Amino acid sequence: MAQSAAPGPSPASTPPPKVGTPAPLSTDAAVDAELDALFRSGALTSAEAATRAAKVSPEVRRRAADVAAANATATKIQLVSVPRLAGTLQYTRLSEVDTPQLAPGFSFPVYLNAYSASAEIAVPLSDYVLRIPDLVAGARAALAAARASQQSSEVSVAAAAKLAYYEWVRAQLQKVVAERSVKQVEATLGQIRALVEVQRLSRADLLRVEALLASARQAAAQLAGVVALRAEVLRLAIGAGAEEAFGVGEDVRQEVALPPRRALAELMEVALKRRVELRSLEAGIVARSRQREAEKGGRLPRLVAFGQMNYANPNQRIVPSQDRFDLTWAAGVSLTWNLNDFLTSRASVDGFDAEVRGLQADRDRLVDGIRIEVVQAMTSLDTASSALETSAQGLAAAEESYRVRKELLAFERATAVEVVDAESEVTRARIAALSARVDIRIALVQRARAGRGRSVSSTRRASFRPRGFSGSSAGPSFFAPFSPSGKIMLRTHSPGFSLRARRHRMLLALALVAAFTACKKGSKAEIGQQKKPAASIKVATAVVKEVPTPELMTLTGTVVADERSDVTADTQGKVLAVMVEREQAVKMGAPLLRLDTRGAALGAREAQANLAAAKAQRQLAEEECRRAQALFDKGAITRSQYEREQTSCTAALQQVAAAEARTALVVKSVADGIVRAPFAGKVSATYVAVGEWVNPGKPLVTLIDLDPLTVELSVPEVLVSKVAVNQRVELSAVAYPGKRFGAKVTRLGGEITRVGRALTAEAEIDPGTPLLPGMFVEAWVAVGQTPRPVGPAVAAVKRGKSFRAFVVVNGEIEERVVQLGAEPAPGQVSFLSGVKVGETLVIEPRPDVVDGARVQ
Repeated sequence: MAQSAAPGPSPASTPPPKVGTPAPLSTDAAVDAELDALFRSGALTSAEAATRAAKVSPEVRRRAADVAAANATATKIQLVSVPRLAGTLQYTRLSEVDTPQLAPGFSFPVYLNAYSASAEIAVPLSDYVLRIPDLVAGARAALAAARASQQSSEVSVAAAAKLAYYEWVRAQLQKVVAERSVKQVEATLGQIRALVEVQRLSRADLLRVEALLASARQAAAQLAGVVALRAEVLRLAIGAGAEEAFGVGEDVRQEVALPPRRALAELMEVALKRRVELRSLEAGIVARSRQREAEKGGRLPRLVAFGQMNYANPNQRIVPSQDRFDLTWAAGVSLTWNLNDFLTSRASVDGFDAEVRGLQADRDRLVDGIRIEVVQAMTSLDTASSALETSAQGLAAAEESYRVRKELLAFERATAVEVVDAESEVTRARIAALSARVDIRIALVQRARAGRGRSVSSTRRASFRPRGFSGSSAGPSFFAPFSPSGKIMLRTHSPGFSLRARRHRMLLALALVAAFTACKKGSKAEIGQQKKPAASIKVATAVVKEVPTPELMTLTGTVVADERSDVTADTQGKVLAVMVEREQAVKMGAPLLRLDTRGAALGAREAQANLAAAKAQRQLAEEECRRAQALFDKGAITRSQYEREQTSCTAALQQVAAAEARTALVVKSVADGIVRAPFAGKVSATYVAVGEWVNPGKPLVTLIDLDPLTVELSVPEVLVSKVAVNQRVELSAVAYPGKRFGAKVTRLGGEITRVGRALTAEAEIDPGTPLLPGMFVEAWVAVGQTPRPVGPAVAAVKRGKSFRAFVVVNGEIEERVVQLGAEPAPGQVSFLSGVKVGETLVIEPRPDVVDGARVQ
């Protein structure tokens, strides 16, 4: 069978746990044989579907076109650094005119045919320093953003293709099981018809089974339609033609290696480093920032060096004109400034600033979305792991129940409807077991997408080289490779850029500075129009120190009640009164329901009468036994007659004992008409109403004891040694965001579960908590101390769904997204990321404390 490697990280230090031991799916060899036939070696797998989808997806092609457009734009901007060179060849035929004579016999010659060849070169000296580096760097960052966006599309399309593949496989498996169920019901129907013919079953049972068979066939037909629909979705995703036939090449029954369970903070750190969408936004922010800097250069005067050459016949600069070719040239430097360019540049800079702020907001929103995806992926994987073991147990129980029902049917101890119902339950259990195996793979795909976000193809460096330029070009190059961390690394020359070219650039920069210095006195009005720096603000600060901080272990668990009971009745009868309501507190022995026991009371009277009659018979038998003893002693009767009388006496005694037991049982039934609370607690639910008929064993009321509440925690095997009894635990629940609740470990489990490789620990929650049984909670247990950056808690503020801190760097404020850790002391907080030891934090930042503000 073709197998696909399960996604997800698996560190070399700890072998990944295995989920399930598929072996055969069930004890039905025919079902396993049909499922074996479904999987074919060399057929389509989820990895192949992801690869094909990434190649044919319109979204990926669109992103590839964006990359090509960004590459073309970068090439075009690169050409801006090339000096402007123009040439002209011209021939002119002039009309004849009267030539004035300056003196008798002296006049200027007139030539009717004019030939000229001219060339002109312009070198934008100021642009080399003020605009071109930022323009090229911005184009390069935009190209990196386009490529990251393409990789993000490839990842999304590949994940969607894998999910479509697994849904198609799920439908295929369900169809096989449903068709097998139809065959089983048909076989059972044949047996039932034979029993109906010999009148061992009624025709009503036959009609019921025939109806169930029709329902099973309808379900199989519906699943066939679902298979066709899922196949078409998969066909469109991978670009398969209508004539292409593909089979299932990945046996989802095989075991899957699960990644080790990690803390949310660790998964978030990995996700923030590897998510290509985040890299795309970061590159976009860099691109807009460099374009803004380039646009600022348009406010200043523009310095251009130019040269002209003219080779003409006649040459206009030669006086008087002569019928010959003469070469003339001109060279100079021009410094120009345009008011309209200055005004439009300011508006463009403001526009770029707005785009940068918008991209930063998109980045923060993406970080929050990534956190939600990671949490959802963790929860889905835990749920799928639990469902796998539960479904396997349910399938085993359903198959055993079906086997027993068939045996009982042969001895007429079960009905045909019960057998068919057992068959339907087996079908549902098989579908659930197969779906659990598919859900495991779907959860792993979602976890890989949320935690890594890598492309389906090999990782590519986002380096850029414009078309038409080699790596050893003598011209200036401002492009650098995209670093693995996602940062844009710019350089001002390529490895092949010669020392002479670098000297020329330095000389041009010095000339530009000299020109600006010379015109500084005459340009005070222009300089005064530039934006003045913002006023500095005064803030309170604190230095980040390294302090031993509790190392927290993150666990998950479920709140459970100390006691929980589905109260049932010991007798049957009609409900006369329900004496409690939901959320009502009751004491031990308090009445909950009252049943109609009038029939039991009449039975008690009858039993008491029968008991009196039995006692009278016993008295008579005892008298007969005494007479028989006397006659036997006198030899008046034989031994056989004597023994018969003794037996009659003993039987009378036993009849009295039986009558007493029946009387006690009926009296108990009368007393059982009042259903009482087995312990003190709160009513969680009621399941009956006045007038309903109840039988023994039917749940009537659910009673729970909330004092104390406990939480069942799942401790991974690698962390079992760090948990002990009486250890303190902090809890949080989604129903109460931002609140923490205390608990204490009271009991540790006795074994490690096979699925999930975890130990169950119980912790008693402190009194007065608003938590309710069934709530999912996240728990933190202190397992040691680690030195971490620590600062005042008031230095971290929550904006949106993330925490921010403001750091003073070189007299300016930097706004950073931080991840908070444990509190080493009241009023202090540790930082997992975003802040380093020795940096200066702003305490209680005001609204005017923003990124880029100057401090006093």
